[in-house]
Amino acid sequence: MSTTCAPSIASLPQWIAVEEGLYEARNLTLECVQIGSGPETAAALASGEADFAANIYNNVFPLLNNGLEVVVFMETLLYNLFDVIVDADYAAANDITADMDWEEAMQKLDCTNVGVVARNAAAEDLARILIQEAGLDESCFTYVAVGIQPLPALESNDTDWTVTFDPFQVVAVNTGAGINPFSIQRGEGPPGLDWPGLVYMTGVDTFEAKQAELCAYKSGTVEAIEWLADPANAERAGEIAATRLAEALHPLIPALIAKYQNAFSTTGDIQFGQIETISQISVDVGKTDRLFAADEVAQDLSCD
Repeated sequence: MSTTCAPSIASLPQWIAVEEGLYEARNLTLECVQIGSGPETAAALASGEADFAANIYNNVFPLLNNGLEVVVFMETLLYNLFDVIVDADYAAANDITADMDWEEAMQKLDCTNVGVVARNAAAEDLARILIQEAGLDESCFTYVAVGIQPLPALESNDTDWTVTFDPFQVVAVNTGAGINPFSIQRGEGPPGLDWPGLVYMTGVDTFEAKQAELCAYKSGTVEAIEWLADPANAERAGEIAATRLAEALHPLIPALIAKYQNAFSTTGDIQFGQIETISQISVDVGKTDRLFAADEVAQDLSCD
């Protein structure tokens, strides 16, 4: 089967399952379709280039709203994919420090330039929710599409802060390029942002026709997650990550493995009770015109 792939540490269980032969043991072969944003993910799925795709819930709701027949069948990352990184120089000049109250930090970021992976996609949604919840004017901010690599825009002062995923959160903090004043991932932001950060979706037709293959993917990924949680496998996990991440990131791989060793669901099962709450975000930022109920978005696989 073909699936979307990206250099995000949230893909670590998939990398492990490939390299440790866990999919192969289930007679499943994966082909990668490289993508760089949520919109590219949607395009790969809609065109048939990818059979299924990793995404984030608030990129799924607009697809449904636009009539694309997709279904979420699995969750992996237990917490939000994204977090906030503030440029170190901007933080120093504006008294922004680590472990701040999120509202206080947002007030100090008023009317600034914020980096997002792509315009009108999940990272921008999250930035807008933070701005709204802090009582600030969204139109006073400039939203800058920086792609999957946010640090150059911070370093060039094109952005003052960015909403990004790992490995770049860890890179920014560990290299001193940025700080994390509050953590959405640790539940330190406004209410309603504590939800699964990576889900897997496919077309309805594929969901119905390829249950065995999708079940093989789910069970292989869950086995990889259990393998990753064993401290004895940390060194090998780092070796696998090094095959997917740029060489410049290799010194930070131990920090990434430590952060994500227990970050994934050991069942892959869908948390149906959270879906409508997440859907509200898409309504609040104008991406959808209604709430989606959980059973409109996700279905369990029928696995033995």
